[in-house]
Amino acid sequence: MMVREASRARFDSLTGLPNRRACEERCAVEIARLQRRSESLSVAFLDFDGLKQVNDVKGHEAGDAALVHLATSAQAVLRPTDQLSRVGGDEFVLLLPDTDFDEATAVIRRIQGRLAGADGGEPASVTAGLVTWHSPPQTIEELFVEADALMYSAKRGGGDHLESEVIG
Repeated sequence: MMVREASRARFDSLTGLPNRRACEERCAVEIARLQRRSESLSVAFLDFDGLKQVNDVKGHEAGDAALVHLATSAQAVLRPTDQLSRVGGDEFVLLLPDTDFDEATAVIRRIQGRLAGADGGEPASVTAGLVTWHSPPQTIEELFVEADALMYSAKRGGGDHLESEVIG
């Protein structure tokens, strides 16, 4: 019973995605891996555009369905080694181990394309801040701060944008 409770404490009950705690644990593993190997690590903060408006106009049930759609659409383009986590109401962290800048940008563009209705679902969009690390960040906070700052910069440019940076 305790194992099941511990597992539930690491996943978002709505989307089934890992939560912030699980995301931070995985980030720590990937930072350690980057310290040992000459690989790249790409991390993106994704913000669901217009979720508040969906909730206000169509109701929270529609907002919940939109979040599930985002999670399902994004996971459809990810590799088994990638991880999408829900870390806030409408914020997600995308962890792409051993993924260079061009590959990570392509993954985010595929997610944005699927959300735009290309898969036949209700059109939606995300704004993203992407950082590709070639040398490891010192802390998880450093990892998050960089991607989060880029995401907020992209938000100022309007929805469905991507701001990115390569470090190291």
